[in-house]
Amino acid sequence: MTFQQDQRLIDMLLDMQRCSNFGLCKQAEYKPDEGHVPRGFSGATGTLEQVLLVMVFAEPGFPLESERYSGNPTEDLRVLLDASYLRAGTNLFHRNITSFLNEVFPTHLGDLDKHLQRVWLTESRHCSIAEEIGNIDKESRLLCSTKHLARQVRLFPNAIVLLAGSKARQVKHLFNQPVECGAFAPPGCNQIKVREGHRLAAERCRAHIERMTK
Repeated sequence: MTFQQDQRLIDMLLDMQRCSNFGLCKQAEYKPDEGHVPRGFSGATGTLEQVLLVMVFAEPGFPLESERYSGNPTEDLRVLLDASYLRAGTNLFHRNITSFLNEVFPTHLGDLDKHLQRVWLTESRHCSIAEEIGNIDKESRLLCSTKHLARQVRLFPNAIVLLAGSKARQVKHLFNQPVECGAFAPPGCNQIKVREGHRLAAERCRAHIERMTK
């Protein structure tokens, strides 16, 4: 079985599984049998040029109860890219993302496969932190985002960047005029003003996509 993603992206993600920041980055752990590997990314199943939106979140939450990995970077990457949690609507975070994508791509309403051709979903930091709704210092977040996130975004020349939540916005200086909105995960996503912010962000992203596809 081959990857759907471009080999340049795959090579970058494999390098991230062997991240040289382990031991330097605060709270970053590589414990595959406990679900702790660099993760929280999916999409880009078409060409790099087809990706028109990069959605950046904070960091992966705690591993789910059944979430375990082999420790083989290639095997694990196949699982990590599968988007199975999005397809299943595993929790409110995943359901909010798919709802947002429906707003951004109204001509492909409910067609997640079409959405994933055009979108790259990723994190400002790719390892979990000790407190799921807590934070880490900006320096540690930048250690990850500068090494991995910024390199990912550079692969997508036609994409607009969306930074979702205050943690993701800490790295906004790495990108040119990113769109900003509140988090897609609770508790923040339950606020009326955050939901309105998602609607406005979807409008801006949709306008960019319409310009790029004329």
